[in-house]
Amino acid sequence: MYAEDIDTVCRITIEGYRFDLSRVLKAIKNHAPKYIVFEAPQGFVRFLPRLAEKIKSCNGGQLNAQLVILIEPAYGLCSLSIERARVPLSESIIVHIGHDYYPYPFCTTTTCFTWKKIERLITVVGEYIAGDPAKIADSIGELGLRKIVLGYVAQHYTMARIVSNLLSSKNIDVLGVEPVVGCFYENFRKYKGRADGYVIVAGGRFHGLGLGLYFKGDERVFVADPYDMKVHDLSSLIKRTLMKRYWVMREFMQAKRVGVIVGMLPGQYRPGIVDALSKLLHLRGISYHLLYAERVTREVLDNLDPESFDAYIITSCPRLAIEDFDGYWKPVLTPGEARIVLMHGKPVDYSFPW
Repeated sequence: MYAEDIDTVCRITIEGYRFDLSRVLKAIKNHAPKYIVFEAPQGFVRFLPRLAEKIKSCNGGQLNAQLVILIEPAYGLCSLSIERARVPLSESIIVHIGHDYYPYPFCTTTTCFTWKKIERLITVVGEYIAGDPAKIADSIGELGLRKIVLGYVAQHYTMARIVSNLLSSKNIDVLGVEPVVGCFYENFRKYKGRADGYVIVAGGRFHGLGLGLYFKGDERVFVADPYDMKVHDLSSLIKRTLMKRYWVMREFMQAKRVGVIVGMLPGQYRPGIVDALSKLLHLRGISYHLLYAERVTREVLDNLDPESFDAYIITSCPRLAIEDFDGYWKPVLTPGEARIVLMHGKPVDYSFPW
């Protein structure tokens, strides 16, 4: 028997992150799953056993389902364990920790659909509640920007909203507050030329760098880090990264044999992009092969014959080319970088990610 009061709020706070698991309880009641699959990004994987136990305790200590914990990190909704969990989705629910927004379609060889159409998927963000929005707002105010756009990763949605209100009280015009995904920044396009700067509320430099590349270094981008309570100017990082990417694009111009890496995960399988690049390669008279993989690492590419390919294009996740293959001994391009070189014969401009 499931607990009768299934809609009772079920929350747990771990290391400053508050996880609301109430929707998981409702999904258990609605679907009566045989399996409950937990997955999370790298920083949250260690929390999964405690989250699984919390679900059990919120349900009166009883579950008629097998708890499955994936210790392999999920890097975003694009890498959902729809197939990797090795349990039937029709008999399961997937509890995805850490993300709740993905703008691209999920595709198989027969159909495409959005992540919101996955009925048995429950997203649990893990809201960071230990930071100090007032201190962040003060630091942003010291930048001297009069019109800004705020971005945020899922864990810092509430903090970004509070910071926005605090900045408005300081007579700083916040033009918008937008979600950030490492491979999607189109929601920032409408602000180009209107803002004095963009501030991403997130730990690390990953998401801010992506926005800087999207704007080709033409806009000022900062990161407001909720963990060190500082605002970091990414101008030099963006400039250095763009110089590296232009160099890789120039190296790609010499390639005669190209490996086009096709993502096998539904959220990273992009047949339209693969087809478009294949046509451009054909028009340029460049030999190519489609290389299918779920996850691509340096070791995976090193296992290939060095004479088989002069360069690679990764169509699954554009951030792999930027971060994971930075400095690799052969050019590894994002789809956008490859498109520019193949269309114009040289790196006349920069495009990220597609």
